[in-house]
Amino acid sequence: MMVYDYRQLIGFAAGVAAGVAICQTVQAWTDKSGASFSPPLPPPGREQDPIFLPFADAKDVATPYGNLRNYRLGPVEADRKVLLLHGISTPSIAFKALANALASRGARVLVFDLPCRGGSGGPADLPYDGRLYASLILMALASDNKADWSKFSIVGYSLGGGLAMDFTYWFPQLVEDIALIAPSGLLREKHVSLWSRLVYRSGLIRGEMRKRLIRQRLRITQTKTMEDGTDDFRSSSKPNSTAVDYEMPQQQPPLSTPSPAAPSTQIARAVNYQVDHSHGFIDAFISTLLYAPIYTQQNRWRSIGEKLTARRIEKNTTESQHLRNGLNCGKVILALGREDPIILAEEVIPDAQDALGTDNVHVLLYDSGHDVGITYGREIADDVWDVWTSTESASDKNRDEARHLQISST
Repeated sequence: MMVYDYRQLIGFAAGVAAGVAICQTVQAWTDKSGASFSPPLPPPGREQDPIFLPFADAKDVATPYGNLRNYRLGPVEADRKVLLLHGISTPSIAFKALANALASRGARVLVFDLPCRGGSGGPADLPYDGRLYASLILMALASDNKADWSKFSIVGYSLGGGLAMDFTYWFPQLVEDIALIAPSGLLREKHVSLWSRLVYRSGLIRGEMRKRLIRQRLRITQTKTMEDGTDDFRSSSKPNSTAVDYEMPQQQPPLSTPSPAAPSTQIARAVNYQVDHSHGFIDAFISTLLYAPIYTQQNRWRSIGEKLTARRIEKNTTESQHLRNGLNCGKVILALGREDPIILAEEVIPDAQDALGTDNVHVLLYDSGHDVGITYGREIADDVWDVWTSTESASDKNRDEARHLQISST
């Protein structure tokens, strides 16, 4: 049996993915081949502002796609490594509560700003599709070279949920556990709003006019209700809503200690700074809506479900540790807001169960909207951790029982 060193795989795959993706140009941008957008710099004296530095351990990594800003929390030698993928509009600051809670549990946590969000730059000549995001995930993992990321857990919020599943489809051998918070990926096309069809898809509105319309729609004022970029995936009952509102924290969890998540004003400032000062944010936002794995990814989710079922069966054998190739969890965790107007629990739960298999889905529900990943960041971290550790305990018990039976039979 051939044994792979997945640390070498990460480095090799990152290089290959970067080489392949960098050669794929968007036809409309052929005059910008190889160009990249630089991230906006913070104003002098505000470098330590939480909207620019939400976590202490920040690292800027040079990539073929521009600067990649990532943050590391928790001990390097931790047994559990967790990668966090944020949503379409709010950068890493959205994970302040969740990341700190996971690190306090003893995990090594890696979170990075997606291209043209936060402190990351991004390519000016490539589609912002699953290939680009998968390449950047591999580069982020390779950049934390002090820790062993040959196996890790992945948590995706909103757009990040769709990206997490798309990455897992291609690299299941690297992923141990999956937790999705109000994820994209299974959004139904019928929910695409008329405004989105006209501005993003029709081709009738182009160039600076389209950017101006989107910039006005994205910019947040403190008097508006905050929404996530996925508002542009769904027709809204609130005609004056903006496209980044739903990701914002609109409440504190009842009867709980105040969350360490960034206040809504800080997240609003982070989004507005991107909108006003990032040369690539609007382009990245548009391209992500058009090309990222947001809609109808049932076939890829179904493939992951088949692997999860196989791994769960393997857990009953003494050789499972050698035979299993990632996806140790046996389930995908879905953390959803009961009042989420974008990722409707009554739709995504049956859709996920149909694609993954009912036995492969573990649902967590919270009294929240699409901001659940921010407002309930600490609670989600605790609940997900409990599911992960209980799964590990059950797996250990099954292996011990199988080993005992094998010894008794000899």
